[in-house]
Amino acid sequence: MRNNSPAPVAVASRSRPQSTRRAIVIGCGIAGPVVALALQRAGFAAEIHEARAEPGDDEGVFLNVVANGMQVLRAIGIHDRIAVAGFRFAGIAFHDERGRPIGTIDYGDQERDYGAAGIVIKRGRLQSGLRQAAAEAGVSIAFGRRLVAIADEPGRVVARFADGSLTEGDILVGCDGINSATRRLVFPDAPRPVFTSLYGYGGFSRGHGLPKGERFMHMYFGRRAFFGYATAPDDEVFWFGNVDGPGAGDTLVGGDARLQAIELHEGDPDPVPPIVRATAGAVGWYPIHEIPPLATWHAGRVVLVGDAAHAMSPHVGQGASLAMEDALMLAKCLSEADQPEAAFRRYHRLRHRRVGRIGRAARRSGNRKVPGPLGRLVRNLFLPLFLRLGERSSREAFAYRINWDGAASPADPLRQATPIGTELLR
Repeated sequence: MRNNSPAPVAVASRSRPQSTRRAIVIGCGIAGPVVALALQRAGFAAEIHEARAEPGDDEGVFLNVVANGMQVLRAIGIHDRIAVAGFRFAGIAFHDERGRPIGTIDYGDQERDYGAAGIVIKRGRLQSGLRQAAAEAGVSIAFGRRLVAIADEPGRVVARFADGSLTEGDILVGCDGINSATRRLVFPDAPRPVFTSLYGYGGFSRGHGLPKGERFMHMYFGRRAFFGYATAPDDEVFWFGNVDGPGAGDTLVGGDARLQAIELHEGDPDPVPPIVRATAGAVGWYPIHEIPPLATWHAGRVVLVGDAAHAMSPHVGQGASLAMEDALMLAKCLSEADQPEAAFRRYHRLRHRRVGRIGRAARRSGNRKVPGPLGRLVRNLFLPLFLRLGERSSREAFAYRINWDGAASPADPLRQATPIGTELLR
């Protein structure tokens, strides 16, 4: 790994018990606090450094934390506090451009089948809940720390920040998202994020006239854009859309995103237009990017987690949960290895196939969201088949487990432990 520091740096060593290892965690979004809490379980004292000057909990819209992600939160002891900040849904119902039902995915009894149920949650509430849990557990969190250099030295790694401050640790974990500074410093020749041609947008609305007690999330293949919504127990609607092409993105950048969303969904079946028109506040928008597969996620004492390593499009709702899985698997591997490099190699070997498989599924799903007229006809004919396959794939993804207490060694293979493909670290 390159030494990105302009010269060897001197850092005053902090007094600490010899048995305690220290981890520098870069990024305090979703992955960072989960990494810090998981590493505590592995015997590390973790500190988080975030480039932003403040948390930014008012940014973004909402996301799913599915059953496999909630299981990670249970393993690190914060499942209940996050679960109450969101709400469950029973499955997904799909509709064509005229509003006709064309298929469903039923998630069944997730508590019984997977040991935890997925939730829909506002991004800001998830971020703040994870951050507060980490702080309460004694994790140091510093904002305004933009990473500018990493020095991988014998027995330690040193991070330098734009404000001139330095810190050292036994390992450095990059949890700083799709535009990861850690990735750029450690792998300067790595692929850059690639625009998928899709834009996402969304918001929250009330006064839409929907029936109470709706348990399914609904998806509509609209005439010009894709639309989805879920209804919270207090009747607030969480909604999002996807539209293809740079022209739509230019309009959203330069104009009123709310008005643009209304225009995109005029003529779509009810309840889509009323939901969008009833939106209170701004409509958030964002271009959707992916990262081409990296050959490795680690170098020396530095390792990548979540979107920093494998950012994928959000079309299967697994991004946050995969990052949480990364965190627990990384901590598990570190708890059993004498040297960080050995743990990182095992972590990558145990994660990259699953992540790659789900990333490819997300890409395929995105490609089907906004087809042309012929594509719509084919989609409506074959979607029930796709959904049956999707339901099976979802069950495989939801059932994933990391067995913290089971024996594991670097020589163990990745095992397919059940007929539905649940991957376990034994």
